[in-house]
Amino acid sequence: MKKIGLDIQGMHCGSCALLIEHALKDKEGIQTANVNFSSEKASVTFDESKINLEEIQKAISHIGYKTKVADETMNANAEHEKRKKEVKYRRNKFLRAMILSIPMVIFMIYDFVIGLPFTKSIMPISGAISFVLTIPVLFIIGKDFYQGARSALKVRTANMFSLIAI
Repeated sequence: MKKIGLDIQGMHCGSCALLIEHALKDKEGIQTANVNFSSEKASVTFDESKINLEEIQKAISHIGYKTKVADETMNANAEHEKRKKEVKYRRNKFLRAMILSIPMVIFMIYDFVIGLPFTKSIMPISGAISFVLTIPVLFIIGKDFYQGARSALKVRTANMFSLIAI
């Protein structure tokens, strides 16, 4: 039996970790598979005569997650920097989506409040502007939701991304 550690990229929730565990445990030759969502790491014990590392990584990538062999020398400082980078990435995506969504909130206010100035000039074009500004929010900034839903669909299960994508 051999035990390896894997770094898994792309997990978004606890159900992702469970999905990866189930996919690994279904493979012949894998004795144990433990996936930790918060650290984005997996610990896998397997029989090298029945399955190899490449097949394990392929099983994980088949359900939509990226993986690499864990670097045991990574210190807490490097882990902290990785988390800061992820937080910055998510914050920037949120801010971009918020900026593109502000006009929709304004159009909604115009739609519900009677007597606001410029109503007659804004409302006829609000639909077209909303359409143009919504496309990047849905399909560029929000592509992670569709990728997560696609991964769940591949293995015939549902997760939070399935609901969001619908």
